[in-house]
Amino acid sequence: MQEEQWTYTSSGHQKEVGRQEISPLVARVFLLGPFEVEWLTPSQNPSAWNSRTSARSLLKLLLFSPGRQALKSQLAGLLWPESPEDKARESLRSASKVLAKVLTTITGEKLLHTSQRDMLKLADQSQLWVDIDAFDMFISSAEQTTDLQKAIICWQQAEHILRGELLVEDRLQQWVTCQWIKKRRQALWMARCRMVRNLSEVYLRLGQTAAAEETLEAHIVRFPTDQDALFRLLVLLVQQGCSDEALQLYERTRRLLLARGKKTAQHIELFMADIPKKAMHTTLLQGQEQIRRRADTKRREGYEIMPSSQSLPDISTSPFSLALPQITGVSQDHTQQIFSEIIQQGGAFQNMDASRRQILAGLLALAGTNTLPSEWWEHLMHQNIFSLTEEECGYFQQLVEDGWGLCNAGEWGLAEHMLSSFLPETIQKAAKSKEAARLAAQGLVLRSILQAHQFNVAAMIPLCRQATTYAKFSGDVTIISAALNGLAVAYKYNQQTDNSFQTYLEALDYCKEAAPLIRSRIYAGAAAAFASRGRKQETDMYITMAYACFPKNPDHDPHFLSADHGIYMLAYYQGIAYLELQEPQLALQAFDSFQAAVPTSTVPKRNQLEILNHKGRAAIGSKNLECYVQCLEEGLGAQ
Repeated sequence: MQEEQWTYTSSGHQKEVGRQEISPLVARVFLLGPFEVEWLTPSQNPSAWNSRTSARSLLKLLLFSPGRQALKSQLAGLLWPESPEDKARESLRSASKVLAKVLTTITGEKLLHTSQRDMLKLADQSQLWVDIDAFDMFISSAEQTTDLQKAIICWQQAEHILRGELLVEDRLQQWVTCQWIKKRRQALWMARCRMVRNLSEVYLRLGQTAAAEETLEAHIVRFPTDQDALFRLLVLLVQQGCSDEALQLYERTRRLLLARGKKTAQHIELFMADIPKKAMHTTLLQGQEQIRRRADTKRREGYEIMPSSQSLPDISTSPFSLALPQITGVSQDHTQQIFSEIIQQGGAFQNMDASRRQILAGLLALAGTNTLPSEWWEHLMHQNIFSLTEEECGYFQQLVEDGWGLCNAGEWGLAEHMLSSFLPETIQKAAKSKEAARLAAQGLVLRSILQAHQFNVAAMIPLCRQATTYAKFSGDVTIISAALNGLAVAYKYNQQTDNSFQTYLEALDYCKEAAPLIRSRIYAGAAAAFASRGRKQETDMYITMAYACFPKNPDHDPHFLSADHGIYMLAYYQGIAYLELQEPQLALQAFDSFQAAVPTSTVPKRNQLEILNHKGRAAIGSKNLECYVQCLEEGLGAQ
C-alpha cells in the first residue's frame, strides 16, 4: 500500500502532495491575538461589517460551534440574550445578511451557507482556514508522528500560530462565556501546555539548551500565568547555576498571580524553598558576571537578551563618561550648590543655554555616578532598607523629570548619566517598595527612548516589559498606562505591529483613570494602531477622544515631561493614521496642524524629525514634490 504523502503550507493549511486541491483556500481567519481576516480571493464587500460588530461576533461564534454550524435560535439566544425572541431573531437576520456579503468573494464563492431554513453553516477548513483549527492539527500531527524532525517542525508551526490570547478583543462580551467557547478555550490551554513542554524537551534532547530556555521565556512573556512553563524554566535556570535569575522570575510571577487573585502552585513553592539560601545573597559583582556569561552565550546563538536590574550599564565604563567635559578647580561645596540650583529648575533643560548645559555636564563628570548628596548614598547603600523616604522619592522623581528634559533638549548622553545615578538602586528596591517600583518604571521607559536614539531599538522591548512589570506592581494607573504606551511604541519600532496593537488594547483598559495627558497619548497611539488595520470608525473615535481629553495647559500636568506628549504628538499620530488609511492629503494637513498652536522651536528635535519623516511620506503619496523637498531641507536643518 502506497504511503500517503502530505505537507503543510506556511500558514498551516494541509494539502496532499501531487493532487489538485478540491476546495481552494479562500480566506484565513485569526482568532488568537487581534482578530483579522486575510483574503486570498478578495471579498465582494470586505468593509460591509466595519460598523456592524454583531456580524463579526456571529462569525466568531459560528467558528466555535460544532461542525461550524448552529441553529439560528441558538445563535440569537447567545448573541442577544436580553432581547425578546422576535427582536433577537430580527437582529440575527440583519447580522447574517451583512456577514453573507462579507463572506462572498468576487468570484461568487459563498463561505456562509444559508440554504437551510433554521441553520447557518460556515465553509470548512479547506476553504476558510482558522488559526485555532490549524493549531490543533499541528499539535495532533506532532504527537502522532515518530519522526523527531517532523515533530519539531509541527511543534514550531504550532508555536508560530499562537500569536496571543483567544478572542482578546471580545473578552468583555457576554457570548464568549458560552459552553462552545469555554470547552475550546480549555482544550487550547491544555494543547498549549503540551506544545511548550514537548518543544522545550526536544530542544534539550538535542543539546540546544538556549533554544529551550528561549522557548519557555517567550511563552511566559505572552502567557505570564502559565505555571507549567514557569516551573520548567525555573528548573532549567537553577540547573545552569542561575539561581538569582530564577528567584527574580519566581517573585515577579508570584506577585502577578496574587494581583489576579491566584496562588503559585505548591510544587513550585516547594522547589523554590529548596534553593540554597546562599543563592539569595549572591554579591552584585557575582550576579553581573553570571548574567554577562549567559548573555554572551545567548548572543552567540542569536537570542534576544532581557536585561535585569543587575545587567544595567556600568557607568564607570560608559562611553558617555568619555565625552563629558571635565571642569577642574571647582570645590565640592560649590559643585553641590550649582547642582542643587539646576535641579530646582524643574527639568526645563531645553531652556538652558549651552554654557549651563556644559556646567551640568562637568558636574556629572566630576561626580561620576554620585549625583546624589553623599549622605543619601550612605543611607541607601549601607542600611538594610527596602523603602524610600518621602524626601528621597521627591528627589528621584525630580531626577526622572530632569532626565526627560535633557532628552528633549538632545542631551542624550547627560540624560543617560543622570539615569544611571539612581536607577540601579531604585530597581533593587522595586520588588519591596511600590514607590521605588513606580520610579523604576518611569526610568526604564526613559532609558528605552535613549536606547532608540543610539539606534538600539531592539533593547526597547525588554526595557519596557520590565517597566510594565514594575508599573503594575506600583498600582499607579497613570504609570502603568505610560509603561504600556512605551511598550506599544517599542513593538512598533521593532516592526511587531500585532504586539503593538495588542498592547494598546491593554493600555486602553488602564488609561480610563490615568492622568489626562497620558490618556490623550494612548488614545492617539491607539487610533494609529486601529488605522493600520483599516478600522476607520475606531480610528476617528480615538483621535476625537485624544483631542477631547488633551488639557488646555499641558505644562501644568505633573506628568508633563514623562508623558512625552504635546499637541504636536496629536498631529503626528493623526497624520500617521491618515497615512495608514491611504489618505496622504489629509495626513499632510494633520502634520501641519500643530504649528498654529505651538512654535516649532518648543517641539523636541527628535519629534520634529519624526514628523518631518512621515510628512515626507505623505508628500510623496500626494505627489507634492515641492513639499517633499521642503521636508528634506527642514530635516537637515533640525539635526
